[in-house]
Amino acid sequence: MVDQDAFSYALAYFEGRLERHEYERSTYATNLKHMRAWKKALGERKIGEIDEEDIRRVIADWFKDGRDSTTVDKRITAFKEVYRRAVKEGLAESNPFDDIRRPKKGWKELNGVNDSSQREEIAGVLENLPLDEYKVAFNLAYWTGMRRGEICALRWNDVDLEEGVIWVRHSIGTDDMGNYLKLPKSDRPRDIAMPGYLHSLLLQWKRKNGSGFVIGGDDFINPDYLTHAFTHLSRFMGWKGNAGRSLTLHDLRHTVATTLISEGADVKTVQSVLGHSSAAVTLDMYASADRDAKKRAAALLDRAAKRRPVRKGRIARTGRAAAL
Repeated sequence: MVDQDAFSYALAYFEGRLERHEYERSTYATNLKHMRAWKKALGERKIGEIDEEDIRRVIADWFKDGRDSTTVDKRITAFKEVYRRAVKEGLAESNPFDDIRRPKKGWKELNGVNDSSQREEIAGVLENLPLDEYKVAFNLAYWTGMRRGEICALRWNDVDLEEGVIWVRHSIGTDDMGNYLKLPKSDRPRDIAMPGYLHSLLLQWKRKNGSGFVIGGDDFINPDYLTHAFTHLSRFMGWKGNAGRSLTLHDLRHTVATTLISEGADVKTVQSVLGHSSAAVTLDMYASADRDAKKRAAALLDRAAKRRPVRKGRIARTGRAAAL
């Protein structure tokens, strides 16, 4: 074990966590990808031979090569986890990542659609598409904010048309073996109430394709197919989000979130609809996304200031102080 190179040790560590069901297969595959990047940069070095200077050199090289901070941060996180275990097992005297500061992530504006007229245009186009699995998938994304993997994993027994509720119980993961069914991102099922148009669309679609998966029938389809199809439609229509980028399928999720917030939905409800792990995640992502909400907040402060009584003595003292 002591003579193992760092990559072999990491592989065994990640495989162990996968076998103990501590990892999703997709997480395992992602961590292996990160470790391959480290192996390419460091070679087959022993787990106890790599020091902080080596780590800093590799990180600097990655940034010189144009790697973004998010990718570098994920690579650091994966390898640091491996070293925590190595230190506990006595294979390394210390963790070379202990004094490595995580790179600052560049801020990227969410690309949802706040403009109500543009939202109406998108809804109209999606409503008038020919009835097929892509129309149903795009409308699910537009009206519920479901992730693409959740849409592809949706079965008809997850859709309660009588009550008008969708249960999100599964998603699609990806690893080196391909796509597979897994729990949703938060590991908890959630329910979403269907808006009227979506309810009628699903009723219509069930009469045509009413068994198995809502999208795909007997088997789920690759989520990439939905992404590529929507990208083609979006570019053809010239749709752009708030950040000026071409609208993507995932941007419909951001659109649902900002629409709910701007219409007065409370944060806990938005968290539940989107399936975030906590309300703090929802607040962190969307609290500043609604520009109109900021204007309304300023107006509220203005009205509160006008209602507040001010004593004349305080005005007089303030005036004398200003004169001095």
